[in-house]
Amino acid sequence: MRSTLEGRIAALEAAYAELHTDLFEVARAAREAIEVLGDQRVDLSREQRDEIRELKIEVAKLGATLAEFREQRAKGQFQFARERDATDDLPYPLPPRRH
Repeated sequence: MRSTLEGRIAALEAAYAELHTDLFEVARAAREAIEVLGDQRVDLSREQRDEIRELKIEVAKLGATLAEFREQRAKGQFQFARERDATDDLPYPLPPRRH
């Protein structure tokens, strides 16, 4: 009877050791997966921050250009194509008619 119990205890200890090893492997795999996901999230947000920074620069350039156009227009130095003066800068492209 004692040897039977010792055999069962040994089998239980072996099963426990195997379960402990499996649990350790699962915990390690979960930690690695979380680290990979965390790294991907940081990389993605870093890319987004770079794109946002570039967009802000472009918006600032556009704002400066628009302010410059407004300033030139206020001084009368700039005119849109649809705005006409009293004078035409272009010559008449056709020769005069002969009567």
